[in-house]
Amino acid sequence: MKRVSFWVMLLALAPASWGLTIWGVDINGVEVQSSYYSILNAVGDGAPDPFVNTLGLSIPFRFQGHWLFRPEAQLFTLGYKYADGRAVPESSMWDNVTILSILINPAFGYEFPINPTLTASAEGGLAFILRVPVFLNGTTAADMAGPVTGWLMAGRFIYPDVGGGLTWQFSPLLAASFRLQLFYPIFDLWGGLPWYDELTYGATLGIRFTF
Repeated sequence: MKRVSFWVMLLALAPASWGLTIWGVDINGVEVQSSYYSILNAVGDGAPDPFVNTLGLSIPFRFQGHWLFRPEAQLFTLGYKYADGRAVPESSMWDNVTILSILINPAFGYEFPINPTLTASAEGGLAFILRVPVFLNGTTAADMAGPVTGWLMAGRFIYPDVGGGLTWQFSPLLAASFRLQLFYPIFDLWGGLPWYDELTYGATLGIRFTF
C-alpha cells in the first residue's frame, strides 16, 4: 500500500515538462475538448444558421522547440433536407435526415510562451468532414437520406482552417485550452454557391491530461 501511495504522489508532483518524447518529438498528452460552432447557411428557406456542439479528442505534438502538430477529431450531428438539388440544413421541427459529421483536422502551428504556465498559439490546417446518416425524422426522410449524403460527400468535405488559442498549465498533470477556429468551405469557390455557405467558426474548450 505504501508503494502505491508513493507512486501516486510521484505522479501528482511530476513536472509538466516530463511529457513523452519519441524520436525528438514531445507528446504533451491527450486533450478532451468540446467546441461550439456556427455554420452559415446561404439558403433562405432552410434553417437559420445552425449552431452545433461537438465532442472531440486531440493529441498535441511539439517539435523543434515551439512548433506544434495537433491532429484532432470532433463529432457532431446536424439535420438536413434535400431541396432544389442540394442538401440544406433543416430544423428538427420538419422532415430531415440527421447526419453524423466526423471532423478530422491535422493542424500545424507555432507556440508563443507568455510565462511558464501560459502559452499562446497560432495554427492552420486542412480539415476533412466525413458524413454518415444516422437518424431519419419524418415520412420523407428515407427518400432524402441518399441524396443528402451524396451531395455532402461529392467533394464538399474539404475545409482549410486557421485558428489561435491559449493553453494554461494550471497543475503538473492538467492544462486548460481555449481556441478560436474558422473553417472555410473551399468547394464554394467552384460549386456555384455563395462564398460563405457552410463557413464554420467558433470556439473550442479543452482539458489536457499531460503524460
